[in-house]
Amino acid sequence: DKYLLASVAINPRIYTFYVGVLGMLVFLLVPFVGFSLPGPWQIFLALGAGILFLTSLFWLFKGLQRFEASRIIPLIGAFIPLFTLAFVWIASQGSSTFTEGHFLAFLLLVAGSVLITVQRRKGANLATLRVAFLRAFFISLAFVMMKYVYLAQPFWSGFMLFRAGGFLVALWLLFFSREVREETFERKNE
Repeated sequence: DKYLLASVAINPRIYTFYVGVLGMLVFLLVPFVGFSLPGPWQIFLALGAGILFLTSLFWLFKGLQRFEASRIIPLIGAFIPLFTLAFVWIASQGSSTFTEGHFLAFLLLVAGSVLITVQRRKGANLATLRVAFLRAFFISLAFVMMKYVYLAQPFWSGFMLFRAGGFLVALWLLFFSREVREETFERKNE
């Protein structure tokens, strides 16, 4: 990803668009794995998780294009457990509990991710923090939503609806991003 985004200079919107479109190839598996349409709430959760996942990929690609991978990835890794813990606590209405050992392991995980990122002269700046924060927020929320999807329906049905949510982001990019439309429909003269 870093090579494609930085060296080849692919726009993160275009890269996200192609990931969303190619994700629909999973529907070729329907004859082999089956597909059952769940209830409206499950469809909403799966599509929403797919939308959030692809949005998080856009922020990851943007971060990889602008910053060193060794700087942005550990920072994202530090934020993801924090957001996931918060979203699980909210979704379970406070009934999710940690033992002291779990909480200590959680703190060590987050502290280790932060320490990997921080160096004497090259600390994370506000732009890096913003991109890492947004990526972690969206991916954590997508993870928690998908957990509730997989608790109620078969893997393949949930996964296919998840990818359909990503396709909705690709369609949105196609209609509202000039760069994506130009890349998709206009041939470049060389």
